[in-house]
Amino acid sequence: MVAVNSLREQLVDEIRQIPDAKLPEVLDVIHYFRVGVESTEQNKSQKANKNEEDELLEKIRRCIRQPNKAALGDFHLNLEGYRFDRDEANER
Repeated sequence: MVAVNSLREQLVDEIRQIPDAKLPEVLDVIHYFRVGVESTEQNKSQKANKNEEDELLEKIRRCIRQPNKAALGDFHLNLEGYRFDRDEANER
């Protein structure tokens, strides 16, 4: 494999040989290629994030659908006659 610096030098040498009138076209090609590469990398990253989000959402859905394995049974607290006393609560 050719070293990156060597490739850059070869590109610069090739570009120097292109007539000035054609340089805007070369720049457009290079720009669109770079934007395409960045876009592809960004799409891959977004897909990975989307997959992670989907997995987390599915885990949450499973937790909601499954009954609680540690059920408390019938927990009833008789609150008849209970009266909240603000002063008593503030003292605590």
